Amino acid sequence: MRNLLLIFVIVFGGGHLCLLGLPWWSVAIFSAAAAYFLPAKLIPGTIMATLSGAMLWFLHAYLLDSANESMLSQKVGQVFLGAKPLHLLLFTTLVGALIAKLGYLTGYTARKAFVR
Repeated sequence: MRNLLLIFVIVFGGGHLCLLGLPWWSVAIFSAAAAYFLPAKLIPGTIMATLSGAMLWFLHAYLLDSANESMLSQKVGQVFLGAKPLHLLLFTTLVGALIAKLGYLTGYTARKAFVR
């Protein structure tokens, strides 16, 4: 249980630092590192990494969207067949969850392959 909480904190905290200046895929590196260095079962660890990546990307996108009163997301939504700002936030959440999940699975597989 302790490792699961640490996985959440590392992915969320490290991912937050990444979103401040590193590329978007850097969240996957923290997720992979958490999986490699913190042994946990596959399913619970994957769920924690996925949830932390989703929460991170949703909160970050929401803060950026609310800072400009959703003007940009409304214009982008018009390009995508009238999508609402909430739909764009949910899509961003899905992308963040997928990146964190794939990063965790990569780290978990590397741990199983190299650590015996």
